[in-house]
Formats: sequence, C-alpha cells, structure tokens
Amino acid sequence: MKIIFTFILVSFTFALFSQSYIGKTKDQVTSLVPKEMPGFAVNTFGKNPNVNSLKFYDSKKDRSLIFFFDDNDKCTYYKLIEDVASYDLKVAELNKSYTAAGKDKWSTKSDGKNVIISIQKSEYLMTVLYTL
Repeated sequence: MKIIFTFILVSFTFALFSQSYIGKTKDQVTSLVPKEMPGFAVNTFGKNPNVNSLKFYDSKKDRSLIFFFDDNDKCTYYKLIEDVASYDLKVAELNKSYTAAGKDKWSTKSDGKNVIISIQKSEYLMTVLYTL
C-alpha cells in the first residue's frame, strides 16, 4: 500500500512539475511553486549573493528545488535535487511524461520552447535538470 501511495504522490508531483518554469519571472516562480508543489517553501540558507537564484526546500522529503535567473529576473533553468534512492521511479515517470532523448535525458515542448530534462547522479544525490 505504501508503494502505491508513493507512486501516486510522485505521479502527481510530476504532473504539476510538467509545467516549465523557464521564462517565468522570479515573482511568478515565488507565487506558483508553493501552490503547484505543496511542501516546498522558500529557503535562503546558504544562498550565494552573487548568483541570481531562488531556492525552495521540502523538509518532509528532504528535496531542494533551485531556480536560476538572468539579469531580467527570468528563469533560465532549474533543478530538483533529491535522494538517489528515488532514481528508478523518477526515470519511469520521466519516460512516461516526456520524449526520451538519450540515456537519462528527455525533451518536451513548453510555451513553444524545447525543454531538455536530464538526470545527473552522484553516490547519494540525484539532480533533475530542466534547461533550454
């Protein structure tokens, strides 16, 4: 039962996450993320003042969501960082939601732009990167 609930929760998260935040303003991202991704709250701990970014943290699931902005405060890319233990489930969801574009790489269209989604794994963490 726990596995089914986890799968449903992850599926729901990806359905919400399928909206691309690329091109959105910092104010839009600040407003949209808490509504569309319950559990994530703005977190300024460890923020580099030289990087135009916005970090959200989900303390219940120990996940970070970081958005990077250009000089006009438009999102240029973002990434989700979480435990590598969810890698297989994440790959299955990405395979279901997006077009495969290589190993650990997918693509989709959003607002007329081609968005590339890729996974980078380390020993303990996994980063899902959303870029143009």
